[in-house]
Amino acid sequence: MLNREFSKHRNVPPTEVELYRVGDTLLVTASMFQGRSAGPCKVLAIVPRELRGSIRYRIQSASEECQRVVSEADLNMLSH
Repeated sequence: MLNREFSKHRNVPPTEVELYRVGDTLLVTASMFQGRSAGPCKVLAIVPRELRGSIRYRIQSASEECQRVVSEADLNMLSH
């Protein structure tokens, strides 16, 4: 679901709204983990963007204690 109201308040064009929301469980691409297997992660926060910057998320993997900041391109929806 697109969050257009949130994006309006941050002056982000409607075509560049976040695809994911805080609390979503997603799949991280394997390239992000440098040889470790990709797995589910939870979105903890949407990182504020710089002007014309890509959409980024603070995530935490179910298999790690550390948090990471990744771009939207590095995430996929989990298939049910």
